Amino acid sequence: MSDIRWKCEKCGHWHNNGELKCSCCSKYESVATAKPKHSHYHKDVSQYDTIDIYVICDLYVKDNSGCIQHAVKKLLCCGERGVKDNVKDLQEAIDTIQRKIEMLQGQSEAADD
Repeated sequence: MSDIRWKCEKCGHWHNNGELKCSCCSKYESVATAKPKHSHYHKDVSQYDTIDIYVICDLYVKDNSGCIQHAVKKLLCCGERGVKDNVKDLQEAIDTIQRKIEMLQGQSEAADD
């Protein structure tokens, strides 16, 4: 079964890619406008010749602290930069994520006060 699904603009029902006609309102959907299932995980990168970690983070991450971007970089390039091994990069990603969690918990506690 395909992961491509489309939403009928007329009635709002979701359909699998194989269903090109809405059974509810008889509207036809073109394959070109079909959207992938879980479309929030898919980003249009057609404007780029290549993408790097910073473009990926810009497309996906909404974090002004930089913690998530730092952890993503460590995870995506784990042990590949020639400076640190896999274990060191993974531990630094964990440490950064833990710090972000502490920051979020602090914000939550401050809001409760």
